[in-house]
Amino acid sequence: MKLMKKWLFPVLTCLIVAGAAVLSPYLSQMRDMGQFGQVHTEPLDAAALPVREGPTLLDRMELFANQYSSARPVLSSSTGTYADSFTKREQTLALREQLTKWNIVPDLFFDEYTGATDEAYEFCDIQRLLLWDPAGEQEVREPFRYYQFSWTDYETYHNKSLSVDVDAETGLPIQIILWDTNIAQWFPYDREALLDKAFCFFEMMGWTVGTDMVYMNPLEPENKFLQYCFAVPDTDLYYWITHGPTTFHISLETMGDGETGSDSSGFDR
Repeated sequence: MKLMKKWLFPVLTCLIVAGAAVLSPYLSQMRDMGQFGQVHTEPLDAAALPVREGPTLLDRMELFANQYSSARPVLSSSTGTYADSFTKREQTLALREQLTKWNIVPDLFFDEYTGATDEAYEFCDIQRLLLWDPAGEQEVREPFRYYQFSWTDYETYHNKSLSVDVDAETGLPIQIILWDTNIAQWFPYDREALLDKAFCFFEMMGWTVGTDMVYMNPLEPENKFLQYCFAVPDTDLYYWITHGPTTFHISLETMGDGETGSDSSGFDR
């Protein structure tokens, strides 16, 4: 009995020490499981998230107009292939319908290609244009996309061509360059007719003259072509609507381009 008492205390002490050594990590693991073994959620405030607005139509128009400007270098890439959901036929015919519906270009212009059928797409060439702005926001990796639809005919009894630059995001034509030696058949050479064309174009784009577009009074160009100018408020963009004996241009430019007399000296102030 005395021997048992002699060894009992040391043995219990060893057991307590060993138990503490083994049990402490186990208890710690149990505590951790209770604390971290469940999903902790907190309400997310959407208003606190950073928001970056995507490029607007005016942003893409501005980049397009600046692609030849030395003051704002723009990186560009052009290719004859495209990968949108619409086929070449659907894209071309949709653009033709848009231009004829709003009285920008008449059916007569396209019908001469095809004998009054809707197959004008067979005579149309489509180029895809990609533009990047090196000075733009760094997180914007995707280029701005545009399409150029071109009809050219030098085989008939008269010559004509049509080039339409289209914003790929909206499908809206942002620039139109037309040449037709028989343009007098469908477009009178007078200021009233030209102003009507300008208003038709802006209405097609969903713009109101006086609000979205401001009329500027340009000086008469040296070549005596009929011409109107409209400025886009809060931007450097200008639309020059020009009618010559064989031409009709709806040109998108920026202040200082100067190729068509559209620099600041071209306005009668």
